Amino acid sequence: MNILVVADDTEFIEAAANGLETDNHLFQFENPEDALEFITSSEVWGIVEIDVIFVQYKMPQFDGYELTRKIRELDLYKGTLIVFCTSFYTIENFDSALVSGANIVLIKPYFLSSIEVVLEAALFRRFTKKLSGNK
Repeated sequence: MNILVVADDTEFIEAAANGLETDNHLFQFENPEDALEFITSSEVWGIVEIDVIFVQYKMPQFDGYELTRKIRELDLYKGTLIVFCTSFYTIENFDSALVSGANIVLIKPYFLSSIEVVLEAALFRRFTKKLSGNK
């Protein structure tokens, strides 16, 4: 499974990914512009399919809402599972995350079991996609 993390804190995500009984590749970026460049680069486009993207709310350059919107604009990532991670829980933040295109919102402190469930859901989506013949 290919996991993209755009955040400065990846400890829990790494631990959960290591706990799954599957080969995982973790791509980590602290800068959202670098992450966008990575997923749109010719080397990655069509070669590495990202199964789940974890996006932090507060980042340099632009926030997680803007990054999520930009990712959703890319055809390859319209159906990718996006998890919005924040320690700033308000109804407005929650709604804004979903409106920007996130599927799930995780509130800090993260529980390892919550991240494991998200990764298992991404793995299930990948499996069912392969079964249905979609790429």
